[in-house]
Amino acid sequence: MPRSKERKQSCMHYTNLYITSSAFVAGEPEMALFGKKEMEMKVPDDPFVTMMKTVRALPREKVAERMGELAKMCTCPQCPTYNECAKNAMEGLFCAHGTSFHCITEPKSCICPGCPVTKQAGLKHQAFCVMGSEMAQRYGAMIK
Repeated sequence: MPRSKERKQSCMHYTNLYITSSAFVAGEPEMALFGKKEMEMKVPDDPFVTMMKTVRALPREKVAERMGELAKMCTCPQCPTYNECAKNAMEGLFCAHGTSFHCITEPKSCICPGCPVTKQAGLKHQAFCVMGSEMAQRYGAMIK
C-alpha cells in the first residue's frame, strides 16, 4: 500500500476516535494507537468489549439502528447535570459520543450508574458528559 494511503487511513481512524468520539460506531479506532494484535491482548473481554465487537461486525445501517435503540434508553436528559443548552444542541448518549461539545462543563450529580444503557453495555465509568465516552475513559485508565 502506498505510504500516503496508509497515512490517510490512519488519520481516518484517529478522526473516528477523537473527533466524533462515537465509541459504539467507530471503526477499529485502536489501530491509530496500537497494532490490532497488541490491543486485543491487553483488553479483557467483558460485556462492553463483547458489545463493541458485535456492533463493529454489523453493517452501517444496523449500527445506526442500534445507536437509535440505545438513544431511546438513554437517561441523560433526566440527569440534573443536563441543561437547556444540551437539550437545544440535541446532545446525549454521552457514554457513546463522549463529552458535551460546549454545554456541560461541570457535573451537578450523575445518574449514569442507574441508566439502562450502562447496565446493558456493561459500562464501568460515569460522568460521560464531562469525562468522555466509556472507550475514552477506559483508554485513559489503561495508560495511567
